[in-house]
Amino acid sequence: PLLAVEIASPDDKFSETLRKLEEYRRFGVEQIWHIDPEAKRLYRFDSDGLHPVEQLNLPTYNFALGLADLDLA
Repeated sequence: PLLAVEIASPDDKFSETLRKLEEYRRFGVEQIWHIDPEAKRLYRFDSDGLHPVEQLNLPTYNFALGLADLDLA
């Protein structure tokens, strides 16, 4: 798979979220994104962990997603 997107909900446990993200990585997912609507934060996940980012990008497809593109109200 090219992409997995995990959207946090208020009752999600951080440790469970990290476990899921790591599972996606082990499955070979190229891009793993985590969106936290409550905190209004975007993250990219890789073998080094979770990284806050300003935009979520798919460079091969000339695609970018920022907070302004999401309805987080």
